[in-house]
Amino acid sequence: MIIVSIFVCLCGCSEDSTTPGDTTPPAAVMSLVAIKPTWNTVTLTWRAPGDDGNTGTAAQYDIRYSMSPLIEAVWPSASQAADEPSPRPAGTADTFMVTGLAPNTKYYFALKTADEKGNWSAKSNITSAPTTAVPDDTPPAAVTDLAAIGSTTNNVTLTWTAPGDDGTVGTAAYYDIRSSTSPIDDANWAFAHQAGGEPPPKQAGEPDTFVVTQLAPGTTYYFALKTADEKPNWSALSNVASGTTPVHLESTLLGRYSLTAGITARGAGGSPSQNAR
Repeated sequence: MIIVSIFVCLCGCSEDSTTPGDTTPPAAVMSLVAIKPTWNTVTLTWRAPGDDGNTGTAAQYDIRYSMSPLIEAVWPSASQAADEPSPRPAGTADTFMVTGLAPNTKYYFALKTADEKGNWSAKSNITSAPTTAVPDDTPPAAVTDLAAIGSTTNNVTLTWTAPGDDGTVGTAAYYDIRSSTSPIDDANWAFAHQAGGEPPPKQAGEPDTFVVTQLAPGTTYYFALKTADEKPNWSALSNVASGTTPVHLESTLLGRYSLTAGITARGAGGSPSQNAR
């Protein structure tokens, strides 16, 4: 009896030691899609695989990206995303945002899935998306040295230093130059007369100039401008410059002639009375 018991025990122990463990990996994801790119992120979506094939819940993801297609040879050197999410139950929609990307760059993405035993799936399908340009939210700087340097009866010449596209860097896209017979501010800017035919801005820091035409003679005008980039983001209002157009020469001579003629006429008319005295 003792010998039989020992034999049974040995047989049982031998069977336990050869029982296979969990060798079934999660299924490979075949639904990976890249959506909603921004200038530094891309969002990925896919259907979660299971722990064993498409059954259960897997343990972890390894999500990677590269600027080259993520074939098997590229996978080991591809960048691994940080803070991958824990897998959801098989068949559930999963999502993850990859961050820290460069703008205006095409990226390729793929992932692998593991169960709690460290059985890794095959690589998923490869998806790709380009990141967008960095958003331009910086307007040109406001012009602070606008000056009226000369005038004729109908024109005033303005000068200033060109601002940039972003603050004082680069080259802006447009000017809006306006004039009024009243000082210009933000409240009445919309009612001031736009000059029209404004020049394209020069590179930041270079001197710019423009002649405002079709003005009335003998009038004081106030001038201001705003600058826009290509988006367009508009600058704040510039300083206000002023200039006075001279009176038309012919009008001045005509006025002097009329005045002289009047005096002469009065003098001629007064001579007899003076002589009478």
